This record gives sequence, structure tokens and C-alpha cells, in this order.
Amino acid sequence: MPGEQLAAQLDEYFAGRRTQFDLPLDWRLVRGFTREALEAVTRIPFGETASYGEVAVMAGRARAARAVGTACATTPFSIVVPVHRVIRADGSIGEYGGHPETKRFLLDFESGV
Repeated sequence: MPGEQLAAQLDEYFAGRRTQFDLPLDWRLVRGFTREALEAVTRIPFGETASYGEVAVMAGRARAARAVGTACATTPFSIVVPVHRVIRADGSIGEYGGHPETKRFLLDFESGV
């Protein structure tokens, strides 16, 4: 059932009918600041972005922008936890698992819905 729920919510997201996910996530393997950073990322609104530094502040550690980058790069919850909304301080989008074109697609998709 969780897989079906995920598939249905992803379909709604890509159809433009969902702006956030409502799924139970298993956070057991995500600990410490990585978890705090990813939980902060979930608060970035649909269609908006935040810098790695801004997410670090949201997570309570203003000087941990690089650690936010690591958390985003290693998340087991891409799209559902919208790490694609986290960008560099200079406004460039940065990487996305080695696929910046996917990140660009998601950002463009959200800005156009």
C-alpha cells in the first residue's frame, strides 16, 4: 500500500494537483543534522527555493551550509523531500545527484504549474 500511495501522490504532483507530499517516511536511517536539514527542506514551499545557507539556518545551524549539501546529496527521499528546491547562494542550481538537468526540470516544472 505505501508504494501505491507514493505512486498516486507522484502522479498528482506531476499532473499539477499536488504541491506537497503526505506520506509516512521512515526516518530511522537518517540521523542527526542530516535529518534536521532534510526536515527543514520539507518547509520550503512549492515553487520556491532556499539556499544551502538558508536551510542551515532553518535547521538551527547557521554555519552548516556544506552539511546541508551533503544531506541533500544523500537523501533517500528525493522529490518527496524537495531537495531540488535547495540552490547555491549565488542563485545557481548546483548538482542533483550528478543530474543538474533533472533539478532544472523540477524547478521549471514547479515555477510553471
